[in-house]
Amino acid sequence: MLKGKTEAGFKYEVNENIGKDFRIVIALRKLNSDDMVTKVEGTYDYAEAILGKKGIDSIVAFTIDKMGYADANFITEQLHEIVRKANEKSAEVKKS
Repeated sequence: MLKGKTEAGFKYEVNENIGKDFRIVIALRKLNSDDMVTKVEGTYDYAEAILGKKGIDSIVAFTIDKMGYADANFITEQLHEIVRKANEKSAEVKKS
């Protein structure tokens, strides 16, 4: 498991293989849809694939504390950052 903190301050713990998880590919396809309902489903699926159900509650609470409401764009940005950092860490581990 990889532990870290986003630039905004959200503390997370994710599987070190998150970048290889096909659920993320599926969720990103929905997330990038032009259909708003599909996009919303994709956002949730993306968060769940990265953080798990328990982690969703944590990032929503963090976002409400920070912004006053659960801003979907902010949450998505945090998720992208987590995946990017996990992929970077995974690449570092492979080099050593």
